[in-house]
Amino acid sequence: MLKERVQFPEKNQADFIMETKIQSKKIWKETGEYFGIPYNTIGSYWKENIRISLKDFRKICNKLNLDVEKTLEKYKGKVVFWKPERAFQNSIYLGLNKTELSPSKIKFRNGSKKLSNEKINFSNKDLKKGIVLPKTITPELAEETGMFLGDGFISSGRYECRLKGNKNNEIEYYQKIVKPIIKKVYNLEVNLKDYKTSYGFELYSKAIWEFKTKTLNQNKGKKIDFGVPEKLKINDKEVLSAILRGYFDTDGNFYFKSQGKNKNYYPVISACSVSEKLSRDIAELLEMLGFNIKIYKSKKYWEVKMNGYKNFSLYQKLIGTNQPKNIKKINEWRNLYPGLA
Repeated sequence: MLKERVQFPEKNQADFIMETKIQSKKIWKETGEYFGIPYNTIGSYWKENIRISLKDFRKICNKLNLDVEKTLEKYKGKVVFWKPERAFQNSIYLGLNKTELSPSKIKFRNGSKKLSNEKINFSNKDLKKGIVLPKTITPELAEETGMFLGDGFISSGRYECRLKGNKNNEIEYYQKIVKPIIKKVYNLEVNLKDYKTSYGFELYSKAIWEFKTKTLNQNKGKKIDFGVPEKLKINDKEVLSAILRGYFDTDGNFYFKSQGKNKNYYPVISACSVSEKLSRDIAELLEMLGFNIKIYKSKKYWEVKMNGYKNFSLYQKLIGTNQPKNIKKINEWRNLYPGLA
């Protein structure tokens, strides 16, 4: 059965819902009842997950005494016939959030996960601690590498590796996520400490330092020329997603922008770095996985940013976050706007 829907250019439907919501002077939880439309449906229209039905479009216009034809013209909308079981089957606009990604989007040709540690040297302390080095690229190794790209430091020649975060809001992350991952990747129990301005660990290991700098060819010293290790740029969606999760969980920022009376509603995920190479590498991985990203440059930093509900929805499904402070923000937003979550 064909149904009449209103087709808008991208973003115009979201603008229509937002602007009429503002005219209604209702909070989001009251909007659906005011227009006589289920609240979750209003949320789906706003996120542009589905095209608005002509019936609901008329309901909104009539409630606000808006001329239907003039409003269609204002937002460049047109009435189309829509068949639910086949609509937008091959589209990436309304109805799809790019949650199904094609492997062909990942342009890295290398698919090998094998690692060679033949030239890596173990100190006597490494042997006593029972340190084990990865022989294959795993999501855990990828996430741990992403953490070091964010909060980490690898010395230029003292076999020192540090990973430290914010002592005010990241202690739980280090205790519940970072420490277990280090244990799984290297069979090493790190000693987490409360430092003067940070929280985390410093470890001295010849084997781990050489593994990072020789096997993975990870950058050491100052971060100005850092990038994602070439060894980890493989044709594997799970590995690339894990790198991004580790990086954004340590150096990223999740927040929700306000507009007018609608507080903290528009999702943004961003990360800043002094390294242009790292920022462009991160942007490249995100674009391969289907994200729409922007890069900004200030005097000192490069910023990678993902705006909007489609990016946010895809990030939650494909990458996710293990960072408790991020999870808390997301849950608060879901409770505030259940129709958008």
